[in-house]
Amino acid sequence: MPADTYDVIVLGTGAAGLTAALRAAAAGMEVGLFEKAEKVGGTSAWSGGTVWLPNNRHETALGFDDSREQVITYLDSLSHGLMERPLIEAYADTAPEVAAWLEDNSPVEFEILRGMSDYHPEHPGGNVKAARWSAPCSRMPSSASGPTASPSAGNLPARSR
Repeated sequence: MPADTYDVIVLGTGAAGLTAALRAAAAGMEVGLFEKAEKVGGTSAWSGGTVWLPNNRHETALGFDDSREQVITYLDSLSHGLMERPLIEAYADTAPEVAAWLEDNSPVEFEILRGMSDYHPEHPGGNVKAARWSAPCSRMPSSASGPTASPSAGNLPARSR
């Protein structure tokens, strides 16, 4: 396959872009991953690398009370009718699967950010004691290189191919 031919092209190296590229590569596809900024990480690096992953397995292991219905209610209340219900449901259904897949198939390990509530816990479905926020754990294998070598990838230079 020529260097400029890809099965999948991913634009951006934030959490979503890197996850998409990793998933496609794991499926055996030739991936072109491109970033216009000078550093890898996108807005995920600006946010400290945290992600909102409701119903993840770490929540369950710690005994936190969360449910698909609470997540859907919360996101629906925040959107003021601007998000389509099927997209909200898709996120609620797949967020735990995505988190588990990343941990099972890459050096990424998540840890719960205890004490960090939802942004608006006063909204229906919101949670003051939620463990929905996760961050890549700082215990990455020493052999990791590239964006996964640091919990916040914002300090890594972007490389073009």
